[in-house]
Amino acid sequence: MDHAQPAREGSIRLADGRTLAYAEHGDPDGWPVLGCHGSPSSRLERHVEDGGAYRRWGVRFIVPDRPGFGRSDPHPGRRIMNWPADVRQLLDHLGIGRFAVLSLSGGAAYALACAHVFEDRVRAVGVLGGAPPPDVPWPWPRWVPEPVRAAAHRPSRAVALLRPVFAPIAVRPALIPR
Repeated sequence: MDHAQPAREGSIRLADGRTLAYAEHGDPDGWPVLGCHGSPSSRLERHVEDGGAYRRWGVRFIVPDRPGFGRSDPHPGRRIMNWPADVRQLLDHLGIGRFAVLSLSGGAAYALACAHVFEDRVRAVGVLGGAPPPDVPWPWPRWVPEPVRAAAHRPSRAVALLRPVFAPIAVRPALIPR
């Protein structure tokens, strides 16, 4: 295994003043692939064991932190369809036209939002273990009371109390059980 190629880290200031952090792996001149990390996770999420694989495959793998994850600033009130605007600014900064998108778990909706918004700029979309992010309603069993369903989909004190539990794995995804 070749772990000699560390991620290239960067960040940009978005038009609204927020910071968007990202990591790049592989060949800087390779085919651009936008990685949409899971939830909770970050740009540090491991995708392959062999750090040299992206270079051998001719891939430039770019993984931005979504708002409020890793080193990216929060974006209060954000929705999934806000994500492509942040991605557009990153792609413009990096000089990327056409690209592919690869998602893991809770990143699936964000990858699909990019495919929808960017249309022909997106050459391929990969969804691995797609799961809805917490802010997307999903079917609940009828026995779960409506107030409980609604509470699960909005910010609350309970969510704020759980943030310290999840924060370490958002910053250090190696802590996520494999």
